[in-house]
Amino acid sequence: MPEALPRAPLVQTIIKLCLLSAQRLGEVGGITPSELDPKQRLWTISAKRSKNKHPHTVPLTDEAFALAEIVAAAGEKLPSDRVGKIIRSAQPHFGMPHWTAHDLRRTVVTRMGELGIAPIVRAHVVNHRTATRAGITLGVYDHYDYAKEKREALNLWAAHLDAIVQVGAKVLPMRGA
Repeated sequence: MPEALPRAPLVQTIIKLCLLSAQRLGEVGGITPSELDPKQRLWTISAKRSKNKHPHTVPLTDEAFALAEIVAAAGEKLPSDRVGKIIRSAQPHFGMPHWTAHDLRRTVVTRMGELGIAPIVRAHVVNHRTATRAGITLGVYDHYDYAKEKREALNLWAAHLDAIVQVGAKVLPMRGA
C-alpha cells in the first residue's frame, strides 16, 4: 500500500484501521482523542457519529489502538468521500481489481465467519443492530453487550492478518479454465 499511496500516509493508516477493526470508513476517518480509552484499549463511537445513530464500543488490539491514535491526532479529519476518492485515484497502483474501503468491512465479516466467529458476535463487531436486536429475545430480553466476544473476535482477526503478512502471502489473479 505504501507504493500505491506514497503521499497519503493518513489514508494508509485509515485503511489499515478499517481492515483491523471492521468499522465504517467515515467513522474511522473521524476519530477524535476523546473517543479513545488508552487504559482499556477501547474506541467509543458516539450515537451522533455512528451510521445507525447508536453508540458503539470497539475493543482494539495494541496495533489498532496505535493507528486510532494517529488518526485522532491528525489535524484534519478525512470524510469517507475524500478517502474513497484517493483510493479510486490510486486503483491502478494496487495490482488488483477495483475495490472500496467497504469491501474491507465485508471481507473482515466473511473471514471472521471462516474463523468460526458466531454471526451474533460479528454483527456486534460491526454495529449491525438489525442482527443484534432482531426479534423479541435479542431486542427486549438480551442486554448483554458481547464486549468480551468482540475483543476475542478482533484479536483473532488481527492474529490471522498478522500470520498472512508474516508468511508474505501474495494475491494472485484468478484465471479461467
